Amino acid sequence: MKAPSTGGRDGRGRFAAGNRFGRGNRHFRAIARLRMAVAQAVTADDVLRVLRALADRAVAGDIEAAKVYLERVLGRPMAEPPDPDRAALHALYLREERQRLEAELRREERRQRMDLFDPGCLPGW
Repeated sequence: MKAPSTGGRDGRGRFAAGNRFGRGNRHFRAIARLRMAVAQAVTADDVLRVLRALADRAVAGDIEAAKVYLERVLGRPMAEPPDPDRAALHALYLREERQRLEAELRREERRQRMDLFDPGCLPGW
């Protein structure tokens, strides 16, 4: 009788060794090296000069420069602007969500520590 297929996944649903889809992003290291080179080559002063040049062009009426500048300074526009009257409620939600996630992380860490303790490997058990 043939064993049921696991779809190339382990017991936790992750890609198992040998799964042809679990190879990862082969370009990740190359992109990471390029980003590191850029980060090392650019100084804070360079960034400030670029932002100032964008601001100058935006003030002079360059709409594209204004869009780029404002996106970099304020972030991308949201589909719906945040309601300032709900800011406190949102902060409360985020705090509760963080507490829930931290508790879940602590439970998972305890479970993993218990998985490491296998009484069967101790002499006399």
